[in-house]
Amino acid sequence: SRSRCSRLMAACRAAFAGNALYGRRTSCRYFSMPSRADTRPFALEAASTQEPLSSCESWTTRTAAGLFSGPSAAAAARRSKRSHILSHLVPAASVLQAPLEAAWRKTPGGDSMALAILAEQTVSLAVSGKAAAAVVRSGEVVAVARVADAEGAAPARPTFDSTSVALKLGDVVALSADANSIDDSASAWLDPTRPLLRLQCVDMHKSEIWSDLKSDNPHPSWAQTIFNEYGTHKEKL
Repeated sequence: SRSRCSRLMAACRAAFAGNALYGRRTSCRYFSMPSRADTRPFALEAASTQEPLSSCESWTTRTAAGLFSGPSAAAAARRSKRSHILSHLVPAASVLQAPLEAAWRKTPGGDSMALAILAEQTVSLAVSGKAAAAVVRSGEVVAVARVADAEGAAPARPTFDSTSVALKLGDVVALSADANSIDDSASAWLDPTRPLLRLQCVDMHKSEIWSDLKSDNPHPSWAQTIFNEYGTHKEKL
């Protein structure tokens, strides 16, 4: 609201004035949403040939995938998928933290998790435990996420590894629940006999981006209605 913005601006001015008074340097960063006119969003499609993941919990959408193993695998899968559905642009590392901490409280070091989340053209990978994830492009591995001490003893606190990379059409995103059984070669990640969750970067269908106007669309007068968090919809611009 306008009053909320005014209070925020007043607080910013006070912070700048206070820092100047005490001789402290102040740095700030401004964010703006990019134009969507030239955006070409990608999607992820499951590979047609791959071994079933009978011992793991997994989920996939058109923009994300998760692979989980261990005592808390089912709960972690549900929680991470719900988090992604609620906020599609949140990176994998942020989505992974909540289910990882919940699983750690029950069985420290007993679960392995891998997430891949695609936001328009950038995919973020996050893994914990013995899980690993990679992006393969034209026969080469361009990004890998794996916990360095996956083969050693369980750490004293939950740890994870994450990375991100800009995808290109045809790239393969692969998730593994057992990093110890796979190296970082492209042939290993693309081997159809391995129990991996593999997805390929493709163009989104036009129907997923926009749709033609239909007779059951909202009435044009709705464009003049103020929908706010308090539920009052009678005010007009």
